[in-house]
Amino acid sequence: MPPTSKSLAKKVICSQISTETVITDFGSITIIDSGAAGFRLKDEDGNIIIIPTGVPVNIGGPGPMLCSQITIMAPESGSLNAAVLYYK
Repeated sequence: MPPTSKSLAKKVICSQISTETVITDFGSITIIDSGAAGFRLKDEDGNIIIIPTGVPVNIGGPGPMLCSQITIMAPESGSLNAAVLYYK
C-alpha cells in the first residue's frame, strides 16, 4: 500500500531556548537569535562556529535523510536567547 500524506508528515517543533541545547535526528532546522548577542553552533565533531545576531541559520539533511546532531550554545560573552523551528 502506498504511503499516505499523513504518514509522510513530520512533526514541527517550535522552541525558545536559553540554555545549551542538543538537537538530534532532525529533518531540517531554522535558528534565529532572539537576543542581541548571537549564539554558537557545535557539530558532532566538536567544531564550533559563531553566529552573529540578525543572521538566521537553516540546516537541512540531504533528501529524505536526517541530520544527526547540532548543539546550540551561548555566545562567549552574553546569554543565549534563540528561537528554534525544526522537523522531527
